[in-house]
Amino acid sequence: MDAVVANAFRRGRVFLAGDAAHAYPPSGGYGLNTGIGDAFNLGHKLSHGYNNIDAENYCKERRLVAEHTKDCSVMNLQKVVGITTAMGLDLNHAKALASAV
Repeated sequence: MDAVVANAFRRGRVFLAGDAAHAYPPSGGYGLNTGIGDAFNLGHKLSHGYNNIDAENYCKERRLVAEHTKDCSVMNLQKVVGITTAMGLDLNHAKALASAV
């Protein structure tokens, strides 16, 4: 499993949000929630009139959230692996449990 955040959330008039901007392990359900936050934040800024300052604020704000959420998601995955190991199961079982969360 991998956790990644895009280097940039904007190029010109094109913005990234949701899975296009970040991907996390499924442990914790953070991907959908963060994507909804991206869409709400960008929609709010665009509804008040597009300008370059709003666009840059979106990129800074959401990248910070995405990086923090990535760290939380990876930490949750590590906890699942730790619990599974403590139960005497192998890593393949941990991966199956993490994907079921």
